[in-house]
Amino acid sequence: MDLFRRSRTMNAALPFTRTVSGTRLLDALPAVYRTPDGPLGGEAGSAELQALLAAFETLLLGPPGAAHPVGYEQRIAALPALLAPQPAADVPAYDDAVRAAFLPWLAARWVAFAPWDRIAPHRLARVVAGIVPLYGRRGTRGHLVALLQLCFDEITEVRVHEHDGGGLRVGQARLGSTSVLGGSRAFWFRVELVLSAPAAAWQALEPQVRAVIDFAKPAHVAYSLEIAPRAA
Repeated sequence: MDLFRRSRTMNAALPFTRTVSGTRLLDALPAVYRTPDGPLGGEAGSAELQALLAAFETLLLGPPGAAHPVGYEQRIAALPALLAPQPAADVPAYDDAVRAAFLPWLAARWVAFAPWDRIAPHRLARVVAGIVPLYGRRGTRGHLVALLQLCFDEITEVRVHEHDGGGLRVGQARLGSTSVLGGSRAFWFRVELVLSAPAAAWQALEPQVRAVIDFAKPAHVAYSLEIAPRAA
Protein backbone atom coordinates (compact mmCIF):
# COMPACT_ATOMS: atom_id res chain seq x y z
CA MET A 1 0.00 0.00 0.00
CA ASP A 2 2.92 2.35 0.70
CA LEU A 3 4.02 1.88 -2.91
CA PHE A 4 0.61 3.01 -4.19
CA ARG A 5 0.62 6.07 -1.89
CA ARG A 6 4.07 7.10 -3.08
CA SER A 7 3.03 6.64 -6.72
CA ARG A 8 -0.05 8.78 -6.22
CA THR A 9 2.08 11.50 -4.60
CA MET A 10 4.55 11.43 -7.50
CA ASN A 11 1.78 11.50 -10.10
CA ALA A 12 0.19 14.50 -8.38
CA ALA A 13 3.32 16.51 -9.24
CA LEU A 14 3.19 15.60 -12.93
CA PRO A 15 1.51 18.00 -15.37
CA PHE A 16 -0.64 15.33 -17.00
CA THR A 17 -2.33 14.06 -13.84
CA ARG A 18 -5.29 16.37 -14.36
CA THR A 19 -6.11 14.72 -17.69
CA VAL A 20 -4.71 11.19 -17.26
CA SER A 21 -7.12 8.90 -15.48
CA GLY A 22 -5.38 5.54 -15.63
CA THR A 23 -8.69 3.84 -16.32
CA ARG A 24 -7.63 2.34 -19.64
CA LEU A 25 -5.09 0.05 -18.01
CA LEU A 26 -7.26 -0.45 -14.96
CA ASP A 27 -10.12 -1.63 -17.16
CA ALA A 28 -7.80 -4.21 -18.70
CA LEU A 29 -7.19 -5.85 -15.30
CA PRO A 30 -9.45 -8.56 -13.85
CA ALA A 31 -12.70 -7.22 -12.36
CA VAL A 32 -11.60 -8.09 -8.84
CA TYR A 33 -9.18 -5.14 -8.90
CA ARG A 34 -12.05 -2.72 -9.60
CA THR A 35 -14.52 -3.87 -6.92
CA PRO A 36 -14.89 -2.53 -3.36
CA ASP A 37 -14.08 -5.93 -1.88
CA GLY A 38 -11.05 -6.48 -4.09
CA PRO A 39 -7.52 -7.33 -2.88
CA LEU A 40 -6.59 -3.63 -2.59
CA GLY A 41 -9.00 -2.98 0.25
CA GLY A 42 -12.04 -1.26 -1.28
CA GLU A 43 -12.70 1.72 -3.52
CA ALA A 44 -9.75 3.68 -2.17
CA GLY A 45 -7.49 0.81 -3.19
CA SER A 46 -8.72 0.99 -6.78
CA ALA A 47 -8.01 4.72 -6.79
CA GLU A 48 -4.45 4.04 -5.57
CA LEU A 49 -3.93 1.53 -8.35
CA GLN A 50 -5.43 3.90 -10.89
CA ALA A 51 -2.97 6.62 -9.84
CA LEU A 52 -0.09 4.16 -10.21
CA LEU A 53 -1.22 3.08 -13.67
CA ALA A 54 -1.69 6.65 -14.91
CA ALA A 55 2.03 7.20 -15.64
CA PHE A 56 2.38 3.85 -17.43
CA GLU A 57 -0.81 4.54 -19.38
CA THR A 58 0.48 7.84 -20.76
CA LEU A 59 3.82 6.31 -21.70
CA LEU A 60 2.37 3.23 -23.37
CA LEU A 61 -0.90 4.51 -24.85
CA GLY A 62 -0.46 8.28 -25.04
CA PRO A 63 -2.45 10.98 -23.22
CA PRO A 64 -6.19 10.24 -23.16
CA GLY A 65 -8.38 12.54 -25.17
CA ALA A 66 -5.56 13.76 -27.43
CA ALA A 67 -6.46 14.12 -31.12
CA HIS A 68 -3.28 12.21 -32.10
CA PRO A 69 -2.00 10.40 -29.01
CA VAL A 70 1.61 9.29 -29.30
CA GLY A 71 2.70 6.43 -27.07
CA TYR A 72 4.50 3.14 -27.60
CA GLU A 73 1.26 1.62 -28.87
CA GLN A 74 1.03 4.18 -31.68
CA ARG A 75 4.74 4.01 -32.49
CA ILE A 76 4.67 0.21 -32.80
CA ALA A 77 1.55 0.36 -34.96
CA ALA A 78 3.24 2.93 -37.19
CA LEU A 79 6.46 0.95 -37.77
CA PRO A 80 5.35 -0.14 -41.27
CA ALA A 81 5.35 3.55 -42.24
CA LEU A 82 9.13 3.64 -41.74
CA LEU A 83 9.48 0.80 -44.25
CA ALA A 84 7.47 2.79 -46.80
CA PRO A 85 9.70 5.59 -48.16
CA GLN A 86 6.65 7.39 -49.51
CA PRO A 87 3.75 6.67 -47.11
CA ALA A 88 0.29 7.30 -48.49
CA ALA A 89 -0.88 9.17 -45.40
CA ASP A 90 0.80 11.02 -42.56
CA VAL A 91 1.45 8.93 -39.47
CA PRO A 92 1.63 11.20 -36.40
CA ALA A 93 3.87 8.78 -34.49
CA TYR A 94 6.81 9.54 -36.81
CA ASP A 95 7.52 12.97 -38.27
CA ASP A 96 9.41 13.73 -41.49
CA ALA A 97 12.75 14.04 -39.66
CA VAL A 98 12.49 10.48 -38.35
CA ARG A 99 11.58 9.12 -41.78
CA ALA A 100 14.47 11.04 -43.36
CA ALA A 101 16.91 9.58 -40.82
CA PHE A 102 15.60 6.08 -41.52
CA LEU A 103 15.81 6.44 -45.32
CA PRO A 104 19.59 5.73 -45.71
CA TRP A 105 19.13 2.42 -43.87
CA LEU A 106 16.30 1.50 -46.23
CA ALA A 107 18.41 2.36 -49.27
CA ALA A 108 21.60 0.63 -48.13
CA ARG A 109 20.20 -2.41 -46.30
CA TRP A 110 16.67 -2.93 -47.56
CA VAL A 111 17.15 -2.49 -51.33
CA ALA A 112 21.00 -2.59 -51.49
CA PHE A 113 21.32 0.71 -53.38
CA ALA A 114 25.04 1.33 -52.86
CA PRO A 115 25.29 4.97 -54.09
CA TRP A 116 22.54 6.18 -51.75
CA ASP A 117 24.81 8.87 -50.30
CA ARG A 118 25.15 10.49 -53.76
CA ILE A 119 21.38 11.07 -54.13
CA ALA A 120 19.44 13.95 -52.56
CA PRO A 121 17.03 12.77 -49.80
CA HIS A 122 13.83 13.78 -51.64
CA ARG A 123 15.01 11.77 -54.65
CA LEU A 124 16.28 8.88 -52.57
CA ALA A 125 12.76 8.22 -51.27
CA ARG A 126 11.59 7.89 -54.87
CA VAL A 127 14.50 5.57 -55.72
CA VAL A 128 13.85 3.25 -52.77
CA ALA A 129 10.16 3.12 -53.69
CA GLY A 130 10.77 2.34 -57.34
CA ILE A 131 14.02 0.37 -57.61
CA VAL A 132 12.83 -3.12 -56.65
CA PRO A 133 10.90 -3.81 -59.90
CA LEU A 134 14.04 -2.86 -61.85
CA TYR A 135 16.22 -5.53 -60.28
CA GLY A 136 14.80 -8.21 -62.55
CA ARG A 137 16.48 -6.44 -65.47
CA ARG A 138 19.77 -5.64 -63.75
CA GLY A 139 22.78 -5.78 -66.06
CA THR A 140 20.76 -4.82 -69.14
CA ARG A 141 20.46 -1.62 -71.12
CA GLY A 142 16.85 -1.19 -70.01
CA HIS A 143 17.81 -1.36 -66.35
CA LEU A 144 20.50 1.31 -66.73
CA VAL A 145 18.20 3.66 -68.64
CA ALA A 146 15.33 3.28 -66.16
CA LEU A 147 17.58 3.70 -63.12
CA LEU A 148 19.23 6.88 -64.40
CA GLN A 149 15.85 8.42 -65.14
CA LEU A 150 14.57 7.36 -61.72
CA CYS A 151 17.51 8.98 -59.94
CA PHE A 152 17.87 12.23 -61.86
CA ASP A 153 15.17 14.68 -62.94
CA GLU A 154 17.76 16.55 -65.03
CA ILE A 155 18.14 13.59 -67.42
CA THR A 156 15.49 13.65 -70.13
CA GLU A 157 16.93 10.95 -72.38
CA VAL A 158 19.48 8.14 -72.03
CA ARG A 159 21.12 6.50 -75.04
CA VAL A 160 23.25 3.41 -74.52
CA HIS A 161 25.49 2.39 -77.44
CA GLU A 162 26.87 -1.11 -77.03
CA HIS A 163 28.56 -1.68 -80.38
CA ASP A 164 30.49 1.52 -81.04
CA GLY A 165 34.19 1.59 -81.82
CA GLY A 166 34.13 -1.08 -84.53
CA GLY A 167 36.69 0.59 -86.76
CA LEU A 168 37.55 3.82 -88.55
CA ARG A 169 34.69 5.71 -90.19
CA VAL A 170 35.68 8.69 -92.30
CA GLY A 171 34.18 11.90 -90.95
CA GLN A 172 32.77 10.17 -87.84
CA ALA A 173 35.51 8.34 -85.99
CA ARG A 174 37.45 9.82 -83.10
CA LEU A 175 40.60 7.81 -82.51
CA GLY A 176 40.71 6.38 -79.00
CA SER A 177 37.16 7.43 -78.25
CA THR A 178 34.69 6.06 -80.79
CA SER A 179 37.13 3.87 -82.67
CA VAL A 180 40.00 1.54 -81.88
CA LEU A 181 42.70 0.40 -84.29
CA GLY A 182 42.83 -3.33 -84.63
CA GLY A 183 39.20 -4.20 -83.97
CA SER A 184 36.28 -3.41 -81.71
CA ARG A 185 36.64 -2.60 -78.01
CA ALA A 186 35.54 -5.60 -75.99
CA PHE A 187 33.38 -5.28 -72.88
CA TRP A 188 32.74 -1.60 -73.43
CA PHE A 189 29.73 0.64 -74.04
CA ARG A 190 28.97 4.33 -74.35
CA VAL A 191 26.32 6.27 -72.42
CA GLU A 192 24.96 9.43 -74.00
CA LEU A 193 22.73 11.71 -71.90
CA VAL A 194 20.40 14.53 -72.83
CA LEU A 195 19.90 16.98 -69.97
CA SER A 196 17.18 19.47 -69.21
CA ALA A 197 19.58 21.36 -66.92
CA PRO A 198 22.14 23.88 -68.22
CA ALA A 199 25.53 22.50 -69.23
CA ALA A 200 27.10 24.30 -66.25
CA ALA A 201 25.20 22.00 -63.89
CA TRP A 202 26.91 18.94 -65.35
CA GLN A 203 30.11 19.37 -63.34
CA ALA A 204 28.25 18.82 -60.07
CA LEU A 205 25.97 16.14 -61.53
CA GLU A 206 28.62 13.99 -63.25
CA PRO A 207 30.04 12.26 -60.11
CA GLN A 208 26.52 11.29 -59.04
CA VAL A 209 25.68 9.92 -62.49
CA ARG A 210 28.90 7.92 -62.66
CA ALA A 211 28.23 6.44 -59.22
CA VAL A 212 24.83 5.19 -60.39
CA ILE A 213 26.24 3.79 -63.65
CA ASP A 214 29.04 2.02 -61.76
CA PHE A 215 26.40 0.47 -59.51
CA ALA A 216 24.16 -0.65 -62.38
CA LYS A 217 26.67 -1.95 -64.94
CA PRO A 218 28.27 -5.41 -64.93
CA ALA A 219 31.52 -5.31 -62.97
CA HIS A 220 33.75 -6.43 -65.86
CA VAL A 221 32.46 -3.82 -68.33
CA ALA A 222 33.93 -0.35 -68.98
CA TYR A 223 32.12 2.66 -70.42
CA SER A 224 32.42 6.25 -71.55
CA LEU A 225 29.99 9.02 -70.67
CA GLU A 226 28.99 11.88 -72.95
CA ILE A 227 26.50 14.73 -72.93
CA ALA A 228 24.40 15.16 -76.07
CA PRO A 229 23.01 18.54 -77.11
CA ARG A 230 19.39 19.22 -76.29
CA ALA A 231 16.93 19.24 -79.15
CA ALA A 232 15.96 22.72 -80.27
